This record gives sequence, structure tokens and C-alpha cells, in this order.
Amino acid sequence: MRDGREVGRMTRPGEGPRFGRNCRLAQGGAAAWTSADPGEAALRGRDTFIADVLRRTIERLGAHSAIAYLLEVQAENLRPAVVSGAPPVIFTLPDVIRPDDPFASAEAFRTGRFVEAPNLDPARLADPRLALGVNFPYTVASVPLDGRCRRFGVLTVVWVPPRTAPVPQDEGQWLSDTGAQLGAVLQDLTDHGVPPQAGPMPVLVPVFRPPPADTGETGRTGSRLPQLPGARALTYMYQVHKLAAALSRAVTVTDVVETVQQRVAVAFGADAFVLGYESGGRLWLAGHSGLSRETVRQLHGSGLSVDTPAGRVLRTGEPLYADSREELTSACREAVGDGMEACAWVPLTADGRPVAACALEFRRPRRFGSEDRAVLAMMAGLLGLALERARLGEQQRALARSLQHRLLPPAHSPVPQVTTTARYLPASNTAELGGDWYDVIELPQGQVGLVIGDVEGHSVESTVIMGQLRSAVRAYACEGHTSATVLERSSRLLEALDTGLMATCCFVRLDTATGTAEIASAGHPPPLLHCPGGDTVVVELPTNVPLGIPNPESYRAVEVTLSAGTLLMLYTDGLTERSGPDPVSGAHALFASLSPGPADQPDGLADQLLSRIQGFGPRHDDAAVLLARYEGVHGDRSPRVSHHRVHRHDLGAVRGARRFVRDNLEAWGLGSVSDVFQLITSEVVTNALIHADSDVELHLRGYADHARLDVRDSGSTPPVPSSITQRDEDANSRAEHGRGLVIVESLVSQWGTFPSGSGKTVWFELSADTNPAA
Repeated sequence: MRDGREVGRMTRPGEGPRFGRNCRLAQGGAAAWTSADPGEAALRGRDTFIADVLRRTIERLGAHSAIAYLLEVQAENLRPAVVSGAPPVIFTLPDVIRPDDPFASAEAFRTGRFVEAPNLDPARLADPRLALGVNFPYTVASVPLDGRCRRFGVLTVVWVPPRTAPVPQDEGQWLSDTGAQLGAVLQDLTDHGVPPQAGPMPVLVPVFRPPPADTGETGRTGSRLPQLPGARALTYMYQVHKLAAALSRAVTVTDVVETVQQRVAVAFGADAFVLGYESGGRLWLAGHSGLSRETVRQLHGSGLSVDTPAGRVLRTGEPLYADSREELTSACREAVGDGMEACAWVPLTADGRPVAACALEFRRPRRFGSEDRAVLAMMAGLLGLALERARLGEQQRALARSLQHRLLPPAHSPVPQVTTTARYLPASNTAELGGDWYDVIELPQGQVGLVIGDVEGHSVESTVIMGQLRSAVRAYACEGHTSATVLERSSRLLEALDTGLMATCCFVRLDTATGTAEIASAGHPPPLLHCPGGDTVVVELPTNVPLGIPNPESYRAVEVTLSAGTLLMLYTDGLTERSGPDPVSGAHALFASLSPGPADQPDGLADQLLSRIQGFGPRHDDAAVLLARYEGVHGDRSPRVSHHRVHRHDLGAVRGARRFVRDNLEAWGLGSVSDVFQLITSEVVTNALIHADSDVELHLRGYADHARLDVRDSGSTPPVPSSITQRDEDANSRAEHGRGLVIVESLVSQWGTFPSGSGKTVWFELSADTNPAA
């Protein structure tokens, strides 16, 4: 091929080389072994003979690889029957060639002529189909395999790196004569009943030759043991195999980035690497190593229309190899610095389009030879699909978590005698939606309803049913029904929906005036009670069937009396899936393993529970936990509760929020902490209005010796204090958020944040004897 077009020339008739005496066909013809070895044995003999011809062709012409393409069984396309040569190049050759393809092999098959394509450079081909999976220069020549009355295929030879001059006439003549003799042998085999078609899988015969001394294919990996034929090629293929195995286990984008660092960057001895994906016409970094912060800042979010290596690779879908800094800057005007001398940018494709790019950068000049490029091309094919799969999985998991959280209510108790908190943790190995839920319901006459439930399965249907059941339980509870009746009616509703799904549920109706808790369970694990004395007991409940199962008997409930300071724990079985088959024993053991005195801080206890189960490894089920601490009734010592709502975007309402905090604290006799809480309110409420784009709820609770403020919004990102340092002026100039939290953190006794329904809750506590000026 010259100037992007194939050049064909007719061979001259003449005698070709005689096949060696070690070829069985040369000794006695096809009949010598086909009559005694029918079927697969005959095909093995045929392929053995062809492999010997290919080996001799490689040795005679100094080629890298040789392929015998034969017609497939349907006689429509050409497929490789036998491939001889060295990896990794032989893995980049086309495995199906149509007669009308713009390949030298297809041209030789169509015309019956010798066809040569010298010095093919995929980056400069007019027809992109010629590049195929090969992204390095090569030379190819092909001759037909003609029998007496038919054409069986072609014999194709590949030189990598490409020849510096066209194939000489004598070598071309030798190759043409070899193809003619091989075609005659195939005709003889066909006459004796041996199929001449290619099988579904080619036979690969390794032939290793020392790389030419002047190819310039040097590098820290490739230069090892150059005197041993095949060592370099097999070293490369080892890395490709290990990369494929590691990517098969990669689930998240972080997994893919770590695999790239270990199996690509380290394998090639790169000083830095970049992995970025395209979104909205810009490059977004998924991971990097060895780059300065300034370079990362320039790359992350850079437009693809800019003349950068990433922009060029993602626009064109073609790799970019620069052996030196001068070559890089001449190719891309906007190439970023960082002192790198050589780089390789390769596109990662999915569904036939570039979706990401991977770059290896080196501090010293380096030549990227054909084997380097072949391996990077194969690795890029694996990485593109793996990265897209991981990104899609993360997007699905994020969507599932968002939908799930929006269906969950806030866990704040509406009555002062009960302090509640809840946590929800989705399964870590699925993007499907779960059916776990919790609820806290304000009931008439100072009562509160506590609900925990779990719809079977992980699907959209499970989540829809969960939402319907949560609404039903809340409605029946607000009508004043007993705990058992609430579950019984909810079960009949689920049965009437005819979904085929069942659900478990535990409902607690707590009378805050007397501490009486009426508890009923529909196949759900019983709650735990942590008593003020330190004992943890399991509530013994009557056996009731799950919701949605026809049940001729009525649901039953029990009553227990809670003393002040008792902590009630409701949970789903996902909390204890790694603790054995008995969720009750697992929950009891998990509860007992926590730090002493958990009943004093429900939020801290809930965080401890989630921390424990997250450390157990992948979770196959969702987990929900609802904690309620019964404060009791102690006259003036009883906590006071007040609520306030600020509408979204109403920054002027921050003054009203401060007044709400001040008035309540002074009325409760906690005016000594009023100034600090007003400062906290200004900072946290303002941040929520600016960043969360939602209404903001304030939940103020006053005790005899301290006060607590909960601020809830729909944002999912927790606040992080950002301190000013003297060592990093650049970071200080870019930090825009978190300064106020540093001040708040220095003033309060303790603070924290936790997910709450569809958003988050940030809470602060301050002792009444705290002196802010101290």
C-alpha cells in the first residue's frame, strides 16, 4: 500500500521451492495418511503440514508472522486456519476477512495475484477499517492458494516492524510459488476427503525470532533479555493476561484505576499515568499518579476541543505516541508539562467509540515499538469496557441509593420523651433497589409509633411495595389501631395488591406518659432492649406470619414497660447477615460488642453499628436500624423539644432561625449557651440553604444540663471542616467551604453528621456550663 492505496502485481510463472522431506505429503501424497486417519486426525495432519510451511516462510523471508486464511464452512469469508509467529502481534490480526474488505489478503483472494502493502501506518490510512485492532506500522504481502479447480484461500505474511523497501522480486516469486504448491496440496487433500475449510478456532504455532538490532524498541520492560527469542513477547502477554484477570474482578472505578496502576503503568515502567473519561465534551480524571497538582488541575475538566493529547485522542480515536518532548509539542500545541519526555496516549473504546483515554508518561525519552503498541492496543480494549462497566455500575448504585433515601423519612421523634435516630445501608454488591424501611410516627395523646420493615427482593417492585406499605402502616397507626391490628390490616392490603411478594415488619406503639410499649411483629426479628443497668435483652414476641401471607388467625402483640433511659433497637436481618443463620443472636452479639454506655448517645451507637458491619466485607442485603431512647417523665428534668422550618433559598429567614433558637433556650433556662447556638445556627443553616437546594428543618432539644440542635437538609455530602494552613498557600486560596465549621467545632462539646431519609442531619451539643470565652 502506497499513499493509502493497495498496490498489486501479477507474479511470473516459475518453479517454487520444494517442500522438505519431513512433510508427510511430500513423501507419499495425501493418500498416505488420510485413508488411515479419517476425520479429526486428517485435519490435524493438514494443519501440521500448513504450520511447517508457515514456519519455513517466516525463516526464508525474515517475517514476523505468517497466516493461512481459508474459506469458512459457509464459503463466504476467510478465517485463519493456522497462524505462526510470535505474540503479541499475532493476537491483533483480523480473525474474519470478507472478500470485499480493503485488506491485502482480500485483494489477493479477489484477484488471484500477489498483493503487497508496504509500510502500513494505521495513523495515516485513508480507510479506517485498515487499522482494525493494529495501531503500529507493518508490512503485509499475500498470495492466493489456488487448486486445480478452486481457490481455497490466501497465504499472508506480516513484517513487524515494516520493511524499509518493497519485497524484492525474487522473494515475491518465492512466496507466490509457495502459495501455488500449498494450493495444490490442499486440492490433493480435498480429493481424498479432507475438508479444506477453516475451523472455528485457528491453530497457533509459536515461532520466535530475535528482534532486529536497529528497531529502536527499547524500554525498561522490553529491554530485558533481548538475546532470548520470545522472552519479550511472552513477558508482554503475561501482563495482558494478568490485566484481563484483574479487570474481571473490578467492580468500581477505583478498582479499575488501581488495576491500571499495577498492571499497566508499573508493567511499562511509567513514571506517571492518567486515566480519564469523556463527559459533556470534557475530560474528567478517574485516577492518576505521579503528576503535579498543577498538571492535574489543568487536565481535570479540560475541553476536548483544545489541542491537548487527551483532546486529540478522544476526538480522533487514534493513539498518540511521542518518543520525546519535542515530538509531543509538535503534535499538540497545548500539551501540559510536568517534565515528562515521552508519553503514550491511547483511546479506550466502548461500542465502537472512544469513551476514555489512558496515558503513560516517562521522564526519559523512550521509543514505542510495535510490540509496545500492540500490547497497549489490547490493554486499551480491555480497559474501555471495564471502565464503562464500572461507571455504569456506580451510576446505577447511586441512583438506587438516591431513590431509596428519598423514600425514607427523617428519624426525629416528634415528642420530647423519646430520642430517635436511624441508619440505612444499601447492599454493596448490587445496584438494585431494596425494600428495607423505617418510620417514626407521632400519634395522639403523647404516643409515638416506631416501625421497621423489609420487603423481600431487590427490585423496583420491592421499593414500590415498600413505599405503599410505609404509607399504609402510618395511616392505620394514625387511625388509633393497636399494633396487632395495624399489621393485620397492612397484611390484607399487601395480599390484595397481588404482587406475590411478602414483607416482614415490627411495629411499636410507645406511650410516653407510662413507658408502656405495645409490640407486634409480622415475621420480623424481635427488638432488643438495652436497660439502664447495662443488660441487653431480647423481647419475646408471639409468632405471626409475614405480611402478605393469608392467615386465618389474628395477629398478636405483647406489652413491655420501659424504664427511663432504656434504649430500644429495631433492625432488619441485613444488619446481621454475616453473623450466622440466627439474626437475633447475631444482633445481640453485635450490640454487646459495642463500647460501654451506648444508651447515652443513640447517634454514636448507630455509627458504631454501621462501622462494624461495613468492616465485614461485601454485603448482599440492605440493612436498616432504628434506635429509640425512652427519656421518661421527670418533671422539670424532662427534655423539651421544638421544631422550626426554613424554606429553600430564603437566606433572610436565617435571622428567624436564630431567634427561634434564642427564644427557646432562654425559655428553657439555657440562656448561657444561646449565643453559641445562634452562631452555629447562622453557619449551618446558611450552608444548607446555599448548597443543599432544599428546605431546612431545625430540631432543638433542651435537657437539664445541655442542649442539642439537629439541622436537616436534602444534601447528601457531609460537611468537612477545612482549616487554614501556613504550608499550603495554593490550597488555601482554592478552599471555599468549611472555614466556619472549624470555628463551630472549637465551640461545641461534640458534633456529628449522619444520613437521614433523603438527606443528612448535622447535630451539635453544648453543655450548659460551657463558657465560650474560656
